[in-house]
Amino acid sequence: HPGAYRYARIQIGDGCFLGAHSVFLPGACVGAGSVIGAGAVVSGTIPPGVVATGTPARPVKSVADYIRAKQHQWLDTSGLSAAQKRALLSRRVPR
Repeated sequence: HPGAYRYARIQIGDGCFLGAHSVFLPGACVGAGSVIGAGAVVSGTIPPGVVATGTPARPVKSVADYIRAKQHQWLDTSGLSAAQKRALLSRRVPR
């Protein structure tokens, strides 16, 4: 209807990561520690501690499951100098 608008509070919990160009419709609620994928459209409630993506956004897995699945790809650069980090990344990242 022309001129019809819906206003409602959008709630984002502590420690959330919101991907680029994600959209939050009126009344959307994201639980603490959740990750919202880039370009997702959140129209309802996303529980705490999940990775959610899509249009409309839906939970796909827990953050803990996502971490376990991707941990083998992480690089530990603690204790390395800037030059050592640069050398490590140049060997691992294709140009």
